[in-house]
Amino acid sequence: LRANQTGTGNTELKWAQVLETFLEPKTYLWIAMSLLLNIGASVANTFGPLIVNGLVNDKYKSTLLNMPFGALQLIVILLGSFLAQKAKLKGAILIGFSAIVVAGLAVLTAVPRDKSAQAPLLVGYYLLAFIFGGNPLIVTWIVGNTAGTTKKSVVMSLYNAASSVGNIVGPLLFDAKDAPEYLPGLKACLGIF
Repeated sequence: LRANQTGTGNTELKWAQVLETFLEPKTYLWIAMSLLLNIGASVANTFGPLIVNGLVNDKYKSTLLNMPFGALQLIVILLGSFLAQKAKLKGAILIGFSAIVVAGLAVLTAVPRDKSAQAPLLVGYYLLAFIFGGNPLIVTWIVGNTAGTTKKSVVMSLYNAASSVGNIVGPLLFDAKDAPEYLPGLKACLGIF
């Protein structure tokens, strides 16, 4: 970082770096990863509590069953950050986390919703927490592979825009008429991952 001065700050807008940002293929790959990851995150963000409510039909139990999900999110974020620092293979870690999410979505899609299947469905839902290890990995990947203050700012702005669009589009995959299974939305997210 010191040799190529990527760690130094600059407040001057450099239009050449803006153009360079839009000409680099990796910019579009990061935008696509952010967009798709955050579309898939809508399963856990928006409809996770609804999925749990469909399993237990009690708002207090549903709240209690969502608490481990939050703890698992924290553990996954810390684990992903630790692994990325030690292994220096952000892409492989992101693929591994996505594979775990695919397994969780497959369980939620394939297992029938009855009283005997509550445990597997809950495990499938908890596996979705691995989605949240993805965004910190993408951000560190962007920061570590982008030189120039202007270029970093533009790429991070595009990342945030893609993340926001993903969070807007994701809930549109789900429809109230599909409750409590939400199978079309789950299948769409499975396809995305």
